[in-house]
Amino acid sequence: MTVQIEDFRFNDKPWCITWLGRLIYPPSSRTEPRITVHLTELLPDFGDPLSTKSQPEPPKYRTVAVKVGFIALLKIGSVWLDGVRVPVQSRDIECTLAYEKCQLVRFDSKVQIGGAWEPIFAPNRYRVGRDALTEINSSWVVLLYDPTPDIRLLVIPATTLFQRALATSPKAVRRLVYGQFDKIVDPSSAPLPDDPQTFYLVLFKDFRNTEGPALANLIADPVASQEYARFRKALTIESVNHQDHGQPPAHIKLNLPFKNPVLFKANGKFMPFKVLEGTKEITNWGFLATEITDLQVRFCFDRLVIERKNNSQQGLNAGDSDLPPAWGGLIRNPVELDTPVVTSAEDPTDHLEAACIEASGNIDDPLVEIVEDQKLIQQYRSRARQPHDTGESDGSASTGDLSGNGSTAELNVEATATPKIPVTLDDFFEALALLVKAGYPFKTIPISSSFRQRPDTGIVNFLPWHINKVRSWHLTSDHAGAPPRGYVVAELLQGSVWCYLIEIQRKGAEALALLHVRHHNGQRIEKRELEQFMLEVARKNGWGAKDYFKKWVCIPIKHRPKKGTQAFTQDIIKQL
Repeated sequence: MTVQIEDFRFNDKPWCITWLGRLIYPPSSRTEPRITVHLTELLPDFGDPLSTKSQPEPPKYRTVAVKVGFIALLKIGSVWLDGVRVPVQSRDIECTLAYEKCQLVRFDSKVQIGGAWEPIFAPNRYRVGRDALTEINSSWVVLLYDPTPDIRLLVIPATTLFQRALATSPKAVRRLVYGQFDKIVDPSSAPLPDDPQTFYLVLFKDFRNTEGPALANLIADPVASQEYARFRKALTIESVNHQDHGQPPAHIKLNLPFKNPVLFKANGKFMPFKVLEGTKEITNWGFLATEITDLQVRFCFDRLVIERKNNSQQGLNAGDSDLPPAWGGLIRNPVELDTPVVTSAEDPTDHLEAACIEASGNIDDPLVEIVEDQKLIQQYRSRARQPHDTGESDGSASTGDLSGNGSTAELNVEATATPKIPVTLDDFFEALALLVKAGYPFKTIPISSSFRQRPDTGIVNFLPWHINKVRSWHLTSDHAGAPPRGYVVAELLQGSVWCYLIEIQRKGAEALALLHVRHHNGQRIEKRELEQFMLEVARKNGWGAKDYFKKWVCIPIKHRPKKGTQAFTQDIIKQL
């Protein structure tokens, strides 16, 4: 899945993330905190993105504040072109970490290398902008001496460790930075009294089972509990003690959150430390870990039993007719899962959420058995509420007795009718008839819940009456109460390739081109995918929505009304 971050679209040059700085808390807890991201422009033919030689002269720097829920995507050393991350070659390291050997210090501290005290950060080892330099000096890093025979010092930024060890999903990150761990995991979660090696985790329904091990570790592992408490305490103290103008320097402070040894793999940058041995200057090497690629650890439990808080799954007694009824939540429209390009301009709870989850990875312990605890008993039988303007009415409603003695009575209302077939689609139906005669047996298909069958021509689908974030583009006019626009989807299996023609009703003088669609590998496109595509067409006010469906080949075919239906049909055949 490709992600485009709007805030990184500076120009047509590549940019490298050189550091992740402080957290910026908004005035209200209803708004998501942000994290400052420092970037440096690179030469088009750059080599090592973190090398000074890869930067132009004079260097160019930018600082942007990105929602902290995206932190899993923001790897130090990653390169971005037009807001999209591009692959680069990186140096890597593999070693074993032990908590008792790790030190948590500021990045502006000094370390002992070869009998001399040297600063961890120095311009000849790492070149950043002025703003980044200020934040680097206040940032926290984890140090480990002699991780391998060839490396004297391993430096892991606390933000890099947080990305892998705690940032299991954007929702979890938002809760963790606000100290709302009790809204991720129920406080009743604990090891079983009669089986200490089995941890019983009560997880809120918004979080995935794959997040369970890392979240359970924050309770079961005493070191992890201690480190998360330190993480929250540091953020609180820095915010409370801040007296200057502007935002407090709320930096992530986190040491290795595991009691047991950790197998550690990371990409990063080698850092030279020149020291004297007698009269001879020699170079010792350190390593700055910028992106953790693997983290394997033995947890403090062997089995993890996961139960859901507010579990909507049916219990084993779901068929009991004596259960009292209760209304469930709204039925949600299906989310398109096969969207390979998403942008940070979208709501992060949408497709971008999935991209962040994919980038976050998770801690791995292959010896832990995960058990999903099946729900035994449910208290109510549920019936989901239908969204506005959907579904069928049962014909009754409240009488509205304000005294509280209300009852239900027959409701005399007229259901919303399916719109009439638009006249402006006649030309396309005529073209389809000519295509069938020419040996292209297209068949119109229903993909929407609202459609009409025309016995002599085919099926017309209709956009919903209400579409989130769309004012009136999806309607036949800008007047309130106007019916939604109709569209036709025609399907054809040509050889081994499925082809689709999509025509939408014109609105006023507007003239959209016909769209010819097929999957890259020629496979059949699911109806739900086509329906979701049409919703995106409405949101983007046209065929520009095709840019979000990279696995499809979408070719517009222009209308030429003055040349007639025959010429229109020939233009379609040329594309086929």
